[in-house]
Amino acid sequence: MRRRSIQSPSVRSRNVSPYYSQRSVFSAFAEHARLTVQAAGRLRQLFAALGKVTDLKARITLVEHQGDEITRGAITRLRSQWITALDRPDIHLLASRLDDVLDAIEAVAERIELFDIREASPVANEAARVLESATIAVAKAVEFLPDARKTSSNCAPRSARSRARPIRCTEARSPLSSRRGVTR
Repeated sequence: MRRRSIQSPSVRSRNVSPYYSQRSVFSAFAEHARLTVQAAGRLRQLFAALGKVTDLKARITLVEHQGDEITRGAITRLRSQWITALDRPDIHLLASRLDDVLDAIEAVAERIELFDIREASPVANEAARVLESATIAVAKAVEFLPDARKTSSNCAPRSARSRARPIRCTEARSPLSSRRGVTR
């Protein structure tokens, strides 16, 4: 009887260059960010046209499921790589947080349908617009990730901070950043 050797996924994938694997993780982040922008746009549309809740909610749910698949794939790739371009906890955290935003967008759409909301307040419309702006800023920042390690160590943090600045500005303009917006 022949003994079969069991190989770990990392041993089996040694034929794949680490550069390709890192690229695929970064492309997964970019695709997930693109899907999040798409879902945020659909949520904004949903608030503007509450008569189309079923259709838009179904589209958001479809996008959310695609995002879940991308997250699972990124985590699987992370587990099978020896060398990563970013720290493993950072990759895992980014994948999880991108997925959290998409999950929250889907949850809002589900609640609009569940509670049969027929009219959106101006604050809700503005919050949806701000969310879409923030997801666009995140998508632009995620595009920077593959080049983060290529730049000099002095430039990378500044570049990353400058790409995060629009996200912080968008959050500050949000009607939900003040208690007054939430209580209306």
